[in-house]
Amino acid sequence: MALVHQTKWFNEFLASYVGYAYLKTKVPSKAFSSEIFWTVGLGNSPHTFTKLDDFESKYDQLQEKYPGNYGWYQLALDQRVIEVYAPSGVEYLREIRKEFPSGVQPLDSAQLLTKLERISPGWKAWAAHLEAGNVKAALAPPSGQ
Repeated sequence: MALVHQTKWFNEFLASYVGYAYLKTKVPSKAFSSEIFWTVGLGNSPHTFTKLDDFESKYDQLQEKYPGNYGWYQLALDQRVIEVYAPSGVEYLREIRKEFPSGVQPLDSAQLLTKLERISPGWKAWAAHLEAGNVKAALAPPSGQ
């Protein structure tokens, strides 16, 4: 999937989404294990930094000096993966590819959230919870229910 580089957080989201979509399709039990790990870990990770702009500007520093906070961002992004995947599945990736073709101007976080909100509502609410440091767990129901 060739996309223009947007933000680090959106690139991380997409990487997680692709992996999750694969697991949901090919090995659902592993996807459920990931959901449990992502949900339990969310409440146990320190997170001094909570803004998307902090993730962008402090990306290397988070990994090197604040790995727990970096992990919290990853888990928060994973919650959004679960939320978006539930109604959209793999089709979401096709929609993203259509909306973000290569060669277009990269967007900043605010612009990106506005565009993502139109594709799948809930992004702005998720970002507000992220900034407040209280991302909600979005454990998906088991397949077949």
